[in-house]
Amino acid sequence: MLRRVALSRGRLWVDENLANVVPYLEKLSFRVNHIKPGTQHDEIKQMIMTDHFLTANSKDFKEDIAIFEYCLINVDALLMQPPDVIAKRVSDVWRELGLKHQESCEVRITQRTQQLIPAAETVLPAIQEQEIKGKLPAKKA
Repeated sequence: MLRRVALSRGRLWVDENLANVVPYLEKLSFRVNHIKPGTQHDEIKQMIMTDHFLTANSKDFKEDIAIFEYCLINVDALLMQPPDVIAKRVSDVWRELGLKHQESCEVRITQRTQQLIPAAETVLPAIQEQEIKGKLPAKKA
């Protein structure tokens, strides 16, 4: 007896604030893991290690991209769009950029554009921002 096996487009972790997008991503053949409401950011970073993370709260996850080697898919600019539109846009960008094989990067998605940013370019500005806010000591020259 032959058994049909559905191929997934890829695996995504989805932040709690995008739970309404999950059914649409699943219809587009993504394997989706949910982040439970109230999960601490440090715990989330451990869970998504070396994987793909879809969020509309990217500022809290940018600085650790290189450490945990995850691909941060940033849809901050799409929050006002319907969930099916967000899912379709993520799916299109996933295919166009070959995200299944990307790690340690940030992908910023807007309605019309996408930008793949390597971890090295994402981490440095995040560290500089923390230095400015006084969260980290400034480097001595």
